[in-house]
Amino acid sequence: MSGCNLASANLAGAHLAGANLTGATLSIANLAGADLTRANLTGANLNIADLNGANLNGAYFIRANLAGANLTGANLTGANLRSANLRSAVWSNTVCPDASNSDTNGLNACVALPPSITLCSLSGNHPNGCDLIGIDLTGKDLSNTDFSGVDMHDADLSLGTHRNINLSYTNLSHVNFVYSVLNGTRFTGANLSSANLNHTSLIGVSSGGITCTNTLLPLGWHLTGGYLIGPSANLSNAQLANADLRQAQLMYAKLSYSNLAGSTLSGSDLRGADIRGADLNNTDLTGATLMWSNLSWANLSNANLTGANLSGALLAGVNFHNANLTGVDLTGADLTGAIWQNTICPDGTNSDFHNQTCIK
Repeated sequence: MSGCNLASANLAGAHLAGANLTGATLSIANLAGADLTRANLTGANLNIADLNGANLNGAYFIRANLAGANLTGANLTGANLRSANLRSAVWSNTVCPDASNSDTNGLNACVALPPSITLCSLSGNHPNGCDLIGIDLTGKDLSNTDFSGVDMHDADLSLGTHRNINLSYTNLSHVNFVYSVLNGTRFTGANLSSANLNHTSLIGVSSGGITCTNTLLPLGWHLTGGYLIGPSANLSNAQLANADLRQAQLMYAKLSYSNLAGSTLSGSDLRGADIRGADLNNTDLTGATLMWSNLSWANLSNANLTGANLSGALLAGVNFHNANLTGVDLTGADLTGAIWQNTICPDGTNSDFHNQTCIK
């Protein structure tokens, strides 16, 4: 039956389990209540076909045309809809490939979810050969899922909610994340070459060891030293010594205990950032905005902070040995226990000439 022309045929209630209908023409056909369990409909044309109540369990619809098809009450459990055309398909009480119901899964539709996802343990213990290459997960909520180490290149994760997912050491080359929420996601060791993260929310993402070329990132974000650098990024314990981070947008970022020694952060925006215990030895912070940031116990020895704004910052126990604070705004800053030694104070004087302090 491969390639046969059954356009407008009345096949209501037909028993077609396991049938080979590859490339068949079934446009406007009546397949209501038909049994198409594990049938192969790869590349078939089911434009405006009536599949009301049909059993499509495990069927293959790869690259099939299901535009305008009536899938009311159909059972698509485990069906492979990869690259299928589902434009204007009718969904109502449809059992989707992932066993969710189109009426209650928050999408009011089903997406092209191939059965390969059911073969992968998504708790981190993936069997050999597990891959989700080219998988269409448009609009899905994958929050708290572990995809670590899986090959997902060319997958579509756009328009989705993917909070706190683990994408460590995952192949994400050419993956489309556009307009997705990726808050709290782990990208450590991931391959993001040619991935599209435009218009995504990356609050709290952690990274390091990322490999990439031609990666598209949201406004205010960039990749440096294998790390995703941007507002509210989680860069705790990051190894960014001698990094070029000038003009970086790091508002409310987590940089606690990170190694930023010798890095250039001139003109960067670090307002509200958590920089506790960080190594900022010999760092260039000229003109940086550090209002309300927490720098408690940070090492700022030999740092150049000329013209920086530290108003309202927490600077308890900070080491300012040999630091240059010329023109720095310390209004309302907490300087309890700060270490002053050969420090150039905001007014240009040396801390050693007034009892080893810049507090007056």
